[in-house]
Amino acid sequence: MGKETTSRCVTSKDWDFSLLGELHSLSETVSAVIATYNRCPFPPGYPERNPLELLFQFLLSQRSVELREILVVDDASGDHTREVVEYYRLKADQAGVDLRYIRNPSRQGSAASRNLGIEAAQGRYIYLTDDDCVPTPYALYGGLLVAREFGGVVDLPVYYRATVPLEFRPLSQIGKVEFSQGVKSGGLDAFPREYLRHPSFFDRRLRIYMPLKIQDLNANFLAPTEVLDKAGGFPEDLPWRNSFSEESELAVRLQETGYPIWLLPDPKFHAVHLRFGNRKQEHLIGPDWSGGVLAEAIKWANLPREDTGNRLDDPQEYYRTKILANFRFFQKRDAQGAVRYLLRQLETEEEFDGKYYPVDEADLEEIRAEIEGLIGEQALFNISWENLRGE
Repeated sequence: MGKETTSRCVTSKDWDFSLLGELHSLSETVSAVIATYNRCPFPPGYPERNPLELLFQFLLSQRSVELREILVVDDASGDHTREVVEYYRLKADQAGVDLRYIRNPSRQGSAASRNLGIEAAQGRYIYLTDDDCVPTPYALYGGLLVAREFGGVVDLPVYYRATVPLEFRPLSQIGKVEFSQGVKSGGLDAFPREYLRHPSFFDRRLRIYMPLKIQDLNANFLAPTEVLDKAGGFPEDLPWRNSFSEESELAVRLQETGYPIWLLPDPKFHAVHLRFGNRKQEHLIGPDWSGGVLAEAIKWANLPREDTGNRLDDPQEYYRTKILANFRFFQKRDAQGAVRYLLRQLETEEEFDGKYYPVDEADLEEIRAEIEGLIGEQALFNISWENLRGE
């Protein structure tokens, strides 16, 4: 898709949120909804080791917004999650924030947990993010400012173990979905290439970049509560353990209900994704605006862990899940587009964690069986399936 990556640490003065200074507080109330599972392997008091604890710290440090409540939906964790929530309840009270804890009696998955939090939220707007993400102090402010100005849902960038964007793409290749071709461009963590030379601002005084209208979502966004209610929330019928594509399914629901999705690509309002449990030995890229806590947290996040969040430890399962989830996503809207997507997967090799996983004949048969179980009656697809095997 013409993406451009770089190993250099690119920075700009316009990406520094500290230059925002003192701002008038926006009056609308915000509820943060956090679905979590086994993100607190240590007792409270170790924010660099417990991603959920670190998230609490920076949610309670949000500036110039009225964060009314934090709703934690614990998807039957077996670690110190409840203790960490109780430890931060007093801190939240002192900050004027209601920290609420809801526990599922058994694993329900991230979609059902998020929907439970959305249903219980009382703020006018809802902020959703992953339980191992860390937002900048003005993240909610940026999202709320754009939501008030443009309406709909505001997607905020997530940088993987970085505080600056590491990918740059043309505006036309960010967040686009083409159902007839079976293509999702992605790039929600990318910075528009055009903005590097010719910045476009919707707020020139604060140097806040112009948002882009997109068709997809990541897991870090702000939306009016009534919008999520009318769209029906996240889909709860996805059969894979990591709930792959649930944000994309919600994005389609939102647009079908008539609500636009905007990406605010401004690095001042990003969240750092710790990728907790990912076994790569990586370090923080970009300035550490946390005073060193983020860098230390990423060291702990590098330790391999299973049974946490939506992690799949088996790369082959991850890759197969990705194919199935995206195929189902396209097939529900355009059967031929889904076939085109699948053909591309068979013609290319996917890199995941530094290794390549081509689809062989055994994989193909397993994927076919699972696909047939997903979509049931598929006469049109049966006609095209023989082409996939070259018959």
